[in-house]
Amino acid sequence: MSHRPYRVLIPFNTDALLYGMERAVIETFDLLRPDVEPLFLVSRNPRGVDYPVLRELERRRLPTALFSDRTDWPRLQKPCSLLHLARMLNAFLAGNRDVLRHTPNCDAIYLPGVDYGLFALAAMLHCRLQHKPVFHQFHSFSARPSRQLAFVNHFVTDHIHITEFGLKTVSGTNPCILRRSNHVIPHSVDPPAGARPRTMPESFRGHRNIVYAGQISLTKGLDILLDAFALIAARYPDVRLHILGALPANDDPIAVRLRACDNRIQCPGFQEDIYPFFENAFVVAQSTPPSRCQESFGRTVVEAAMAGIPVVCFASGALPGIVSNGVTGTICREETALAIATAMSAYLDDPAMRDRHAARARTQVEALFSRTAIRQKWLRMFGLGT
Repeated sequence: MSHRPYRVLIPFNTDALLYGMERAVIETFDLLRPDVEPLFLVSRNPRGVDYPVLRELERRRLPTALFSDRTDWPRLQKPCSLLHLARMLNAFLAGNRDVLRHTPNCDAIYLPGVDYGLFALAAMLHCRLQHKPVFHQFHSFSARPSRQLAFVNHFVTDHIHITEFGLKTVSGTNPCILRRSNHVIPHSVDPPAGARPRTMPESFRGHRNIVYAGQISLTKGLDILLDAFALIAARYPDVRLHILGALPANDDPIAVRLRACDNRIQCPGFQEDIYPFFENAFVVAQSTPPSRCQESFGRTVVEAAMAGIPVVCFASGALPGIVSNGVTGTICREETALAIATAMSAYLDDPAMRDRHAARARTQVEALFSRTAIRQKWLRMFGLGT
């Protein structure tokens, strides 16, 4: 082991909610302390606002530094006007200057996504000249060739994938990444804290509860899930559906439909701690259809299993690598509301099967995504472990 922590610079210019990527990056580098010392370079713009990402960094006492942004920087893309081009150029230069300023004191750079590479080109070049590694992680992936990825690949030394499915998918359309080192390291997912007092949400009392957690959108199949619940609602009067996530804009088709639903469908909004909901659920539904979106990991599926709850889902992306069909949950092969409704009804009709799948799910994910196993994989990649 090194006599001092391995220092990693993380450009993290985000004002987002604490979704899967943000939560995973924060938890990973918290897990690696004290062997690895991260420095999160975060946006200055939202400092006066109560953003969950910043709140979580501060809660865990993870070191942070500030970008120089005073207003929102535009995303680097094809310009719409000369003014837009000027704003993007200013953001590009300022971002590169900010990242480069912190690079000499770090042993490596970690990019949570390819977009961050555009703000770290100067820093990545510095690292390559100094023989320091540059790590890039695919928290999401595209099944299409990416010029941006091909360009950033020139500066990256290592790519990190969450699943074998992700590595296979990205390398199939972007074989350039195979010229670099590639690693498959799943996210570590914390189990529910047993000693923490936790109460059942009031809306759950006296009901068998189905829970969905994630982005509320057509992409994630919320229309299919609502249709499925409508199919089973009349048969099971005690069943309720709880949809956890940030509500979309009022004119969004899903938002319009949710406003028309009765009180058997509850939308408590975004939840930083979803375990009180999962632990009191009868089944968790993950309705992402593969034809619309391939799940890069499926964090909420793992969290549901950690809470001892079976999952009903489609065969989207990496989910079949987490859910063992007929053993720890149910994978619906047809992208229909009837398929999800049938799978959920099977659990409602057979609580003993539900309990068997739940127990196996918890055992499986604890073995695959334990903190100890994932920590050792990261330390070996950084050259700090055996």
